[in-house]
Amino acid sequence: MQWTLEEMKKKTPKRNNGINRKVKKSNATEKKNTSFSPPLQKNIDHSNSSSSHANSNENNGNKEGDDDFILDQNKAKRCRTQTNLCGRPTQPPRMTFETAQPTYTHLAVTKLINHGIAHFCVTQNVDGLHRRSGLDRGKLAILHGCVFTEKCETCRREYFRNFDVGTISFQPTGRACTVCRQDSGGGLLRDTLLDWEDELPEEDFQLATQQCSMENCLVLCLGTSLRIEPAASLPPLAPNGYVVVNLQVTPKDIGAKLVIHAKVDDVMKDIMKRFGLPEDLHLLS
Repeated sequence: MQWTLEEMKKKTPKRNNGINRKVKKSNATEKKNTSFSPPLQKNIDHSNSSSSHANSNENNGNKEGDDDFILDQNKAKRCRTQTNLCGRPTQPPRMTFETAQPTYTHLAVTKLINHGIAHFCVTQNVDGLHRRSGLDRGKLAILHGCVFTEKCETCRREYFRNFDVGTISFQPTGRACTVCRQDSGGGLLRDTLLDWEDELPEEDFQLATQQCSMENCLVLCLGTSLRIEPAASLPPLAPNGYVVVNLQVTPKDIGAKLVIHAKVDDVMKDIMKRFGLPEDLHLLS
């Protein structure tokens, strides 16, 4: 069938000239994310593993243009997708640090350490998911800080919150240490989150260096680009070398004992199986 020029003009929808188009600015308070560029990786470097695997815990109701979600045992499951005026599916609610949940790899790492198979964990992520997975703080070096942790400037006691403490670069959070406040009336709490020019926490970095340098140590690098220094220089310190598990090529691949280009969760499931530990995610929590 052929159309005349006039008929085509009548059937062609008018373009939106953009006059009424509004751009909404994000009101997110995140300072970076959880996959993490120097030193705050905004796209958590563990996109295929121990990065923040987000399950939204928010129910957004039935607002026009939003996805409907229902809560099911702390997991937000999509029950149907609404569409906008163009007939395109709308985006799900944005993930936040508060709604992010530990991945299979986070839980598996905790299990391996608790069973004495692995001995220590070093993380550049700031999402607190290793802490949420149940990993003891004494078995964890946090090199770039955590959005949920604030620290007393007097006694150095840490407070791990269930909310983003709201500041960056060791600024006062507006709260006080419960111990020092009672004893001396002081105890100002500050965030632990590094900004670009901040130095790594000396205690955590020294501990990470010592652990990686231990005799018979083999470092397993999970879902990291190995581009952020000085953390990227830690794996080569291991006397028995290091293994890289990452979907993309990294600058440290050439010196690795083994490089596995695969999803970290898949590799960790195989490791759990080989050590006779449960592969089921629910049995790990």
